[in-house]
Amino acid sequence: MCPLLIFRTSILNVYYNLTIERRKSCPFQCSFCSETIQWGEYRKKPVDMFVEQVVELKQRHGIRGVLHGDSLMNPYLIPFANALMKQNADILYDGYLRADRPVTNKKFVGAWAASGLYRVRLGVESASVNVLKSMDKKTSPEVISEVLKTLAAPESAQPRIGLLVSLAKRNRTSRTRAILSGTITEIFMNWRRHPYYYYPYGQVGSRLYQCESVYPDEVTNLTKFKVWEIIGANPPRKCAISGWTGSQPWQRVWEFRTSIR
Repeated sequence: MCPLLIFRTSILNVYYNLTIERRKSCPFQCSFCSETIQWGEYRKKPVDMFVEQVVELKQRHGIRGVLHGDSLMNPYLIPFANALMKQNADILYDGYLRADRPVTNKKFVGAWAASGLYRVRLGVESASVNVLKSMDKKTSPEVISEVLKTLAAPESAQPRIGLLVSLAKRNRTSRTRAILSGTITEIFMNWRRHPYYYYPYGQVGSRLYQCESVYPDEVTNLTKFKVWEIIGANPPRKCAISGWTGSQPWQRVWEFRTSIR
């Protein structure tokens, strides 16, 4: 039996929701991610145990809102939602989703909303076919667009799901605008723009590249950060102390920063 996290009652009045996880690691292997490097083999609690723990959190602390700390809810969301509805649990929850094909199913999304899913945090790392392929995301710009529309408009009888979308601003291409611009104007959502970096170690894709430090040790000893360059990148995106050879933001995607503190 997995122990249930105990929250200090004296400080709960400053929180809108509690948090819980069902699983460790991830069943996917996106090249930019570190989940499987950190946590190893994917494993999860039985769904009945997880629902019991979520309900116990609500009963113990009197807070309906629960944030799922898992990297992704996709692998377990359908049975979890069904179990909540079966128990009439009266839980409000949110968490992280992949923008892939099952999330375009309106019946699925309607059931999730009916079970208490009120917000999803959606990673849209890119709408470039080539970048998505290099990330091994196993989705497409067209599917991402349909996911946004479906999440924003579930079955008419169900409540609307709020969207919090993270878009890597360094990968917004003309295709991104063409695919997503019409979708964005139709949907009320919050955008958070986060550039992503590839690192020479600690990520799934780290093993795919060889890197070298851009600056000499006397510089990095002062800055406490190393900036890495991929060896043999094509086209080359070499940066120098005086600035980048490329003038456009998308040409800076190969910059790596790692703390050496």
